[in-house]
Amino acid sequence: MAATGIRVGGGNTNWSGGLPAMTISARVSPPLRWTRPFISRWLPFWLWWLDELYERYEGVDVETLSAPPSELFRRQCFVSADPGERTLPQVLQLLGDDNVVFASDYPHPDGIFPGVVAALADRADVSDADKAKILGTNAGALFGL
Repeated sequence: MAATGIRVGGGNTNWSGGLPAMTISARVSPPLRWTRPFISRWLPFWLWWLDELYERYEGVDVETLSAPPSELFRRQCFVSADPGERTLPQVLQLLGDDNVVFASDYPHPDGIFPGVVAALADRADVSDADKAKILGTNAGALFGL
């Protein structure tokens, strides 16, 4: 089964803006599930930029896709967020609450330990329903559990 999709970091468009090269699969059956840790810090800009470049270069430097890159990302990708990320409510609004999974950043020195789960559970700017998805339900969907 051949995976075709958006080339990030290749060609003349420099899709990634300096990020490591990666592929978001657009036409794989069943859909390829992709996750990237700690992407939520720059995700809103990156999705906007992918859509902008896709509009400019569709058919020139990238093949035609079934939907804009941001929509394909929402359908097939997950991001992890640690509990201290200030932009988490905005990422949930942009991406939706079905695509964000929990990250502890342990054992890195900037991670919260102990108490990393409580740090997310105690956030007032994230709904209880979103917290439940981030802390467990979405990981089940990502891993097919």
